[in-house]
Amino acid sequence: MSRNPTPAPSALMGIVRESLAGHGFNWTELDDVTVVLKFREQHSNYDVMVTADDAVDVASSYCVIPAHIPPDRRAAVAEAIMRVNYALRYGN
Repeated sequence: MSRNPTPAPSALMGIVRESLAGHGFNWTELDDVTVVLKFREQHSNYDVMVTADDAVDVASSYCVIPAHIPPDRRAAVAEAIMRVNYALRYGN
C-alpha cells in the first residue's frame, strides 16, 4: 500500500481550472487536486497554490510571497500576519 496515494480526480478542481483559463491564467499541475500559479511582475513576485477537496466542497488558495524578514523583525511580522488572518473563515 502506498503511503501517499495519488488523489482522485476532482470535480471541484475542474471548476477551478475552467475559471483560471477563462481569466487567461497559466498554471502548473501538481496533481489532480492542486495547481500552482506563478506571478512575476516588475514590482511583485509570488506563487499561489490552489487545492480542491470535493469531500468538503472547498477550494483553498495559499499565497507565498518570498520576502526577507530580518531576524529581529520576524516576531512582529508573524504577529501582524496572525492579526490580519484572524477573522478568516478557513485557515490562515
